[in-house]
Amino acid sequence: MKPVDFFIFKRLLSEVYFKAFNEQLTQLPHGKAQMLSWVIFEQTGEMLSYKSLGNYVQAILEADPKKVNPTSATLGILAGFLRSNNNQVPNSKNRSGHSFTWYQYRTSVLRERTRMS
Repeated sequence: MKPVDFFIFKRLLSEVYFKAFNEQLTQLPHGKAQMLSWVIFEQTGEMLSYKSLGNYVQAILEADPKKVNPTSATLGILAGFLRSNNNQVPNSKNRSGHSFTWYQYRTSVLRERTRMS
């Protein structure tokens, strides 16, 4: 993963973690990883592997972009989770929109980063 995309992915995963648990990103033990997977499923109707989520968090905490290579669908599901509200009924699965959702998120972070520079 390119450094700029790793920075954005780190922010995305940190925001997902905060939305789910109302705390800063920390180690993701087995039970908490399963809970995160289910919280994401409840909001988006999309299931992400708790093992993958745990591996992503570990790579972020180790600051190692070589350890992560999420698909655009995974990135879109995570970005979609951030956009969902807590009372939303899960949407039907629409993988074609995942890339768009990810790129919207990515673009907004890059714009914000550019304004701060």
